[in-house]
Amino acid sequence: TQRLIVVVGVVYFLAYFLWLLPAWKNPTSLWNHAAAQHSSFYFPWEKKANTYAAKAQWDAAVEAYEKALALDSGNDRLFYNAALAYFQLGNKEKAKACYREAIVLNPEVFYYYINLARLYFEETKVEEAKGLLLESHRLAPDNAQVNLTLAQFAMETGQLDPCPYLKKAVELGEKIPPGVFENFCE
Repeated sequence: TQRLIVVVGVVYFLAYFLWLLPAWKNPTSLWNHAAAQHSSFYFPWEKKANTYAAKAQWDAAVEAYEKALALDSGNDRLFYNAALAYFQLGNKEKAKACYREAIVLNPEVFYYYINLARLYFEETKVEEAKGLLLESHRLAPDNAQVNLTLAQFAMETGQLDPCPYLKKAVELGEKIPPGVFENFCE
């Protein structure tokens, strides 16, 4: 009888696996299936959204991120990823709102500040952008991206001296176009 139970179990799981196989043929169908099976859990919705985002299907990504956020509104990563998708759709107000919420939920992630600063800079809200970039630098003073972004901001606005940020970016391995360093760091 034990052998019969094992055989029935193996046959059952093999049949179940074969039944699920079509749903697992690609990431989109896998996460669509998982989201349908576990509709009240944010994780498959997030993975579904990430899959759509990877394929640049921004409308579908936003829809899935919104569902994931409705299920887990305390997840800064979800807000950040949703902001990226909204930005790709051209909805900069929604993108800014999502970046701000990500910052509220986890104020220690420097790149949340950088991305929000870029949106403010595009709107010529230089002071807002400057404050966010300086906060990103406070959080990650030894990050090459932070220093290079601050240097670019300083060069474009004249609001800050770009030289210290350029020097740090170069020290951290960033390549600076010829002449830039010499023009700003005498």
